[in-house]
Amino acid sequence: MSRGFGRQAFVLACFLFIGFVPGTISAESEMASEHIEAFDVDITIGQLGEIDVTETIRYHFGATERHGIYRDIPYEYAGQYGVKRSMPVDVESVTDANGTALRFEESRTGGYLRVKIGDPNRLTSGTLTYVIRYSVQDAIGYFTDFDELY
Repeated sequence: MSRGFGRQAFVLACFLFIGFVPGTISAESEMASEHIEAFDVDITIGQLGEIDVTETIRYHFGATERHGIYRDIPYEYAGQYGVKRSMPVDVESVTDANGTALRFEESRTGGYLRVKIGDPNRLTSGTLTYVIRYSVQDAIGYFTDFDELY
């Protein structure tokens, strides 16, 4: 084996080691930080322009303990020509992945319905799945050339 080949192998080994270390550190820090792992939405549009929404959110709390999550749902927005539109939103249920009801509270501010999900007397950690079901009235905008789901 020549000396040049040995150096090349050493350089290659160093490059591979350095290349893999940041990925490992990044993956570890990713698991330590809280984040949404998945956000799936199923929307059914009714004949009168109402929609039924089911959101499934898989949330990873990282190394922290929390009481739960917030979900802000817009119910007011500036429509065509800047005209303010308001849509009634009704939260029907909030459950875990197994269908067990979860505690939640609602508040409205700044055109958003805030759904506060969790128990103020219990901390949680790890990864949890939240299933939020709600309906929205007047969710379809009807225009001359198109219809819009906002």
